[in-house]
Parts: sequence; structure tokens; C-alpha cells
Amino acid sequence: MKVFVVQTGDYSDEYIVGIFSTQEKAERIAKLYEGSVREQEVDKIDNVPEGCWFYSVEMRKDGEVILVRAKSADDYDANYGWDYNSYPENDHMTFFIWAKDEDHAIKIANEKRSMLIATECWGMDWDEFKETRI
Repeated sequence: MKVFVVQTGDYSDEYIVGIFSTQEKAERIAKLYEGSVREQEVDKIDNVPEGCWFYSVEMRKDGEVILVRAKSADDYDANYGWDYNSYPENDHMTFFIWAKDEDHAIKIANEKRSMLIATECWGMDWDEFKETRI
């Protein structure tokens, strides 16, 4: 189900005037308040796959898992797939993943690790990978 959210104000003064069942009602109120109308799906948060949590998985090239951590959705950036940590004693990558649980996150990270090794991209940072491979 979709609703129509009317907002007005700028920056820290921005606020929601009301939430409406039709676009027509929302547009009428938006005109009164010199606001804007935003369509929003009910019970859905953008960019969050249903039933998943956001994780970071630190993994060595040989597949050893160093750390799995559930992250805040605030940490999510759609343009950020992984980070390469090239410290001499800590040559590993941190993968940022939506997954159902820790085991699922490790499985996805391992698949990404295998793909990076097979394509000789292990150690390549995300921006470099996007420029050369995507």
C-alpha cells in the first residue's frame, strides 16, 4: 500500500504536515503549506532487503573469517561493496553485505572472495574494481 507524505520547511526546520491516502489530497494540502509530496510504500524501508540485516565480514584470502559484525543500517552505502585492508600482518578484506544471519553473511563473503581471487582482483579496492570490472 502506498501513502503520500506532505513535508514542508528546510533542513532542521523540515517537518511532516500529514500523510494521505491519495495523491490528490496530499497535493491540495501541500499547496496550502508550500510543501512537497513524497510517495512512500507502507511498511517498507528503501534499500533494505526484506528479512535481512546489514553485516560486515572480515575475511583473509584463504577464507579464514576474522570478524562478523551486524552493522547499523545507517552504515549502509549502496556504492560500497568492500574495503581492502593491506596491513602487512592483516592482509584481508571487509565485505559489506545484506544477509539473513551471520552464517548467510559468511557464505556471501566467501562467494565474493572466490570471485575476486578467480578474476585476479583480490586486493583491489571497491572504487578501482568498479572502474575496471563493472
